[in-house]
Amino acid sequence: RIPVSPPFRRMTYPSSRSDDMSMPKRSASSEVARKMSPFTLSPRRSRSHFAEDSAEDDTAWIGLAFSGERCAHPANTEAAVIAAIAPEKDVDCFHPYNVGRLNIGDPVFQPCTPAGVLEMLQEYGISPVGKRCVVLGRSNIVGKPMAALLTQADGTVTLCHSKTPDLVDITRQADILVSAVGKGNCVTASMVKDGAVVIDVAMNRNEAGKLCGDVDLAAVEPKASYITPVPGGVGPMTRAM
Repeated sequence: RIPVSPPFRRMTYPSSRSDDMSMPKRSASSEVARKMSPFTLSPRRSRSHFAEDSAEDDTAWIGLAFSGERCAHPANTEAAVIAAIAPEKDVDCFHPYNVGRLNIGDPVFQPCTPAGVLEMLQEYGISPVGKRCVVLGRSNIVGKPMAALLTQADGTVTLCHSKTPDLVDITRQADILVSAVGKGNCVTASMVKDGAVVIDVAMNRNEAGKLCGDVDLAAVEPKASYITPVPGGVGPMTRAM
């Protein structure tokens, strides 16, 4: 287990690298002796070719991950590409079949970032059972699956978004606060109660071009019992999972 000794309470993933958040996925895959090959969609390389690689009986690839960049070709919409991935190889849990399985508590795969958050909580001995858990952001990649996994872990979960009224009143009730908004320093000290566990999933860049999360780390850290920094917190867990 990762040692934690007050007052140092940052939740991190052990690594010899100082630039974990910016390390390319291909470099990370090579460190664990796994082959990773990009497939760029274009008018000449459509989702039908991608589907051939995705086929369940194609043993060349054990999993496929969709990065989400848009392609100029109109047929290659995000939904169409995701639907072309065989559920058995959908390691990001984007396919509708896998999303359904996840939400009934019988997943084929767990989304890597939410799963990494739960793994980190377990590593530090933090149980969601009976805790008030607040998730900021309702994306299909992090927010919604994070809320589902915390609910299945017996947390009492509130999922908040840009239209949520009285947001500060809700976040101040959180024993575990997970932010996946994508806006630098949008979580301030006034939004966090003393002793809360604060998980910053976002990766943004400030005006100086430096990586930062959603949470104002300098202001919030003194109030939190545990907090994840950016970079070096959730990011390495996403790749590890």
